[in-house]
Amino acid sequence: EEAAADALVGFDMIDCRLDIEPGLAAIADPEHLTRILGNLVRNAAQAMQHHTRRDKLLLIRALRIEGRCEIEGIDHGPGVRESLRERLFEPFVSAAPEAGGTGLGLAIARELTRAMGGELTLKRTGAEGATFRIELPAA
Repeated sequence: EEAAADALVGFDMIDCRLDIEPGLAAIADPEHLTRILGNLVRNAAQAMQHHTRRDKLLLIRALRIEGRCEIEGIDHGPGVRESLRERLFEPFVSAAPEAGGTGLGLAIARELTRAMGGELTLKRTGAEGATFRIELPAA
């Protein structure tokens, strides 16, 4: 909740909803996880900000699956351009250079996730939006 609230400052038209399994806990560094989630929320908000869809929804869903904590950020933005998909997590590759980003956010987020024994992936993308998944060991 804190990461989403901080990342959405200045994005008044974005509706962020949380669907988190009660009692869910991950084995993770709280500061790293906050930074990762904040980055994903900010990226989604930037993608949706100027998109033509009226329902600018970001759903953060988290649940336990087979000993893993899965966190998904599901947005209603334009999706990730095909030309960027293979290089999306490389440093200095920006999906939205017009938003003023450096292209480091997703690269750093993936490295932090991996340092905690997890993985960050682009699960789905298309005209209906994008879904990023964070997988971490569950506590």
